This record gives sequence, structure tokens and C-alpha cells, in this order.
Amino acid sequence: MINPENHQAFRGRGLSYLRMGRIERAISDFDKAGEELGPYREEKFPGWSGYLDWSKAHDIYTEANSLLQAGSYQEAIVKYTQALSIYPPYPQCLHNLAIALDKTGEHDAAAQRCIEAISYRDGDWKFWKTLSLELYAQGKYLFALKAMEHARELNPPVPEEVEIIESLDKIRSSLR
Repeated sequence: MINPENHQAFRGRGLSYLRMGRIERAISDFDKAGEELGPYREEKFPGWSGYLDWSKAHDIYTEANSLLQAGSYQEAIVKYTQALSIYPPYPQCLHNLAIALDKTGEHDAAAQRCIEAISYRDGDWKFWKTLSLELYAQGKYLFALKAMEHARELNPPVPEEVEIIESLDKIRSSLR
């Protein structure tokens, strides 16, 4: 039994469940781990650890985003990794690192970064969608389907929901 005050223990157990593909159990633990954080705002301090470290990491993260948009994926990976060395519990940085890793064909590493991002903020549909795409690229279709279904349950905006529905159809056809 986990002590209800030990949020890191819930996060750790949630990570284990998610890596096994047990999404529902993982979400339950991530929700318990994040109870102390308050409402989620993408461009604001996520609530874990220290604000000053996050602020330093955020500046590097912003540089990495520019590199990612410019197609300099290896350089972006270096910057995201640098930002994460300063502030490891940075879910958006982990997610964007996953996108850069995907662009270099490193699908397993990208999936692992998505799982880490989800462990900090399990309510972001983008993290789940990216995880699903990375799992699909590895041929893990059933786990990819579960992750994409969960992304849709998180109510993405309409244009992105259409993409998710199309991805769900593609994943389901791969399972036949």
C-alpha cells in the first residue's frame, strides 16, 4: 500500500503500469501523484521541483523548439537534453524531445520520453497521441490503439480530433 502523501511513489508505480500497457491503472496513479500541482497550464511552471531551475531550463527549451522547427533535430535533441538536465520533470520538454527523437528514427527512445512526460501530466492529449504514433512505428499496435483512444478521450480541438480518428482507423486496420 502506498502512503497517500508519497506522490513520487504513485508516479513510479504509474510509470511501471504504463510501460506494461496498463493505461487505466497508470492514469489512476498519475492522477494521485499530480493532486498537489493544481491546474495545468502549458507555458507556466509545471509545479514540480524548483521554479528557478524551471526558468533556466525553459530558456533552453525555447532555443530547442526553434531548432526543432528549423529541422535541426540533432541540435534540438542536445538542447532538450540540456534543459532536462537542469529541470528533469519538464513534461513539454520531454514531449518535444520525443518529437525530435522521432524525426531521427529513434522511436523507442521517443516513446520512453512520452511515457515520462505523461507521468508528470497525464491529461495532455498531445503526449498520448505522440506516444501512440511512436508505439505504432514500433509495431506495438494494441498499445498504440489504447494510447490513441485515450488521446481522443481527453477532448482535443476539432482539427486534431479528426487526425486522431484517422489514426485510430489506421491502427485498427493494422490489427486485422
